[in-house]
Amino acid sequence: MHGNSVASVELGKATNAIEQFIYSCSHTLRSPLKSIQGLVYLLKNPDKFPEASAGEYLESISRTVNKMEVVLNDLEKFLSNSRQDISVHQIDLRGVLDSVLLDFQEQILIRDIKVVVKDHISACLYTDEARMRIILNHVLSNAIIFHDDQANKNKRIGVKLEVTRRSCTISIRDNGTGIHPDIMPKIFDLFYRGSERSVGSGVGLYVSREVIRKMCGDITIQSVMNRGTVVKLIFPNLTL
Repeated sequence: MHGNSVASVELGKATNAIEQFIYSCSHTLRSPLKSIQGLVYLLKNPDKFPEASAGEYLESISRTVNKMEVVLNDLEKFLSNSRQDISVHQIDLRGVLDSVLLDFQEQILIRDIKVVVKDHISACLYTDEARMRIILNHVLSNAIIFHDDQANKNKRIGVKLEVTRRSCTISIRDNGTGIHPDIMPKIFDLFYRGSERSVGSGVGLYVSREVIRKMCGDITIQSVMNRGTVVKLIFPNLTL
């Protein structure tokens, strides 16, 4: 009976989290929909603002649609994480990391960021590869975006992988703009975007924390303004 009671409580928490997420999504999506509606109205009535071209309106609509797509993609990841059990297999952690970095290769080259990877892998790693990719994608995306292109001429991201029979630790350190102390308590909040540099939906860190908790792990972030940020991911090696 006790086991059933615990399972019921966990199911209730998951259901409440999903309901909160969907409710927040509906409010977040309403604003861009109203924006699109307004732009369509202007396209239908060009005489009201003759100085603006149809191409400019269409470009604004396209940007708004892209932002909505990011929100929906993150919603899909969150729901998938909430509903699906952990799928444990032996994975090539360095190979997964290299694959994710390859997806960001263009941004890394454009920003002239030097990426250095060090690994200390003394055991085979058993975990959920799909969830691992989600976490690495969000954390590396932030590390790339939050670099001050004007002030910092030696942009750098350092990744350290450590795997033992019991655990896996991933540290991602950048020398970007850092996070203001006033913002730190809010960075894992749903739809929180603490900077105008933020180009995502404000869901990435929230989803990352939920995913790594599903993997029985934890995520911590330390940051100093104008010096950089360190994100540490720790989770068990599920061989035991």
